[in-house]
Amino acid sequence: KTGRRVRESNAYVLTQGHEVETKVRALYEMDKGEDFGELLVEWEAFPFIRASLDGINKDRTKAVEIKMVGKDRFESGELPEHFKIQATQQMLVTGLDEITFLFARQPNKAKGIKVDGYKEIVYKRDDALMKELFEALKKFWKAVQDDKPPAKTDKDKPEETNDRIKGILTKWAAADKRAKEAKK
Repeated sequence: KTGRRVRESNAYVLTQGHEVETKVRALYEMDKGEDFGELLVEWEAFPFIRASLDGINKDRTKAVEIKMVGKDRFESGELPEHFKIQATQQMLVTGLDEITFLFARQPNKAKGIKVDGYKEIVYKRDDALMKELFEALKKFWKAVQDDKPPAKTDKDKPEETNDRIKGILTKWAAADKRAKEAKK
């Protein structure tokens, strides 16, 4: 968020996702008989809170979030927590009461990108989650402004574990080298 770290490129995934979004949005527009354009929205009262919408209609009363998903997710229609959080931020910024997810089956790389349909899942506003997210966003932004990293979460632990393992392996390699030299 501060621009200090260079992120690895995932250009293939982004390109594939954008192509799928374009095709699914076109199918949805044909089915619904109205246009849904992409839009980046900033909350006027809190400009650090933004949302990128895969599609919103002209009168800004309906929005869609397009996801390329695997077979199991497509068939179950279940929304993972991070999808719900994304939609909640979109509702927070737009004032909408629901976001419609459009699930497209993940294409087979060997067969190229082919979209022959989508599945609609409507996610309704969850006021408790919205309040929790709003507080977390404010706290996060304060940390950015104060140039303080946010508190570590469970997601950070694998990195710590990897660092600890690297340290152990480095010590082991040094000890092994000393042992081999002592044998000479």
